[in-house]
Amino acid sequence: MATVTLRNTLDVQVKVQEGNAGVYADTAELAATTGTYALTVNPNATYREYILIILPDGTKVDPSFSSDDAADFEEIVIKKEDGKVVWEGIRRDDAKNPVFKLLKGIFRWR
Repeated sequence: MATVTLRNTLDVQVKVQEGNAGVYADTAELAATTGTYALTVNPNATYREYILIILPDGTKVDPSFSSDDAADFEEIVIKKEDGKVVWEGIRRDDAKNPVFKLLKGIFRWR
């Protein structure tokens, strides 16, 4: 099992839905500004997609992320960048290595 922390930095709530093949179910709601949720995925289970929906208007954040992304990242941060809502994954190795944090800040890669 792998756990990824979803963190909402927006000033609105975000709903997380999990599913595949067009069928999705509500998984969590992240409070505005400080909302977090520990999402656990089984890397051996069926591929899943996760949709982020801005509340209250129901706007979907594009792109969605997958169970593969959840396994690769330690944290997924939902934020606004250049006027658009995006998510950014922090890789498991990056989160623990100060050199990666420094380089990421300088070169701004994802």
